[in-house]
Amino acid sequence: MNSVKIKRKRPKRSEIMVGGIYACKHPSFSTKIEIEVTKVLEESVVCKIVSCDPTDEQLTKDLLGITVVNFKNIWWTVQEPPKAESQKVEVKVTNPRKIGDKTKAKPILVHFADGHVLKYNTARDVDLSLGYKKGFVYRTLNRYQKTKNHGVVYVEYEDSDRTEPLDFIKNNPQKGAIHVFTENGEVIAEGTIAELASKTGYSRDRLYHLKYHGTNKKVVIK
Repeated sequence: MNSVKIKRKRPKRSEIMVGGIYACKHPSFSTKIEIEVTKVLEESVVCKIVSCDPTDEQLTKDLLGITVVNFKNIWWTVQEPPKAESQKVEVKVTNPRKIGDKTKAKPILVHFADGHVLKYNTARDVDLSLGYKKGFVYRTLNRYQKTKNHGVVYVEYEDSDRTEPLDFIKNNPQKGAIHVFTENGEVIAEGTIAELASKTGYSRDRLYHLKYHGTNKKVVIK
């Protein structure tokens, strides 16, 4: 057998692996045999008989060249098992953003109470220019929101195709997110939740319950 001989050293159990070739003793064979491990069990290995004494060749044929050897009967390593190739982790980009295609980030429009509109490429640009954090920008999308420095603003994506006018933001620059209270299809009151509580007599908790849990919602965001 052509193999690379290494220093005779009894392998540890953890070192006995599939593909390794080992010299060992076997109670059925007259002298040592060399085996190639094909499967590792709890206390033994299943293996192919690689070489044996000529007097044991018939036994090898009877066993079809396969036998089982206990760990304690493996004497030394004849050839190291092949090293497992390092697995490369392939990272797939499922939604890449490329300039010029539909995956490009959507521009953001910020409407102010005095009627002027500013356009930004990303929420980060809004943060750098106006001081609104990205989380605030995303939470404010498609709604009126009161801000400390600019009164009421309305934030939307450029391609949102909003059709209703922005008259409210121009006429009520000091109000925050606006809600309306409806009854039988008629708007009874509008304003913040606190203002609705004052106008309708409902508590704030009751108004929030109507807003989120009512079957026919009386309170909606305008």
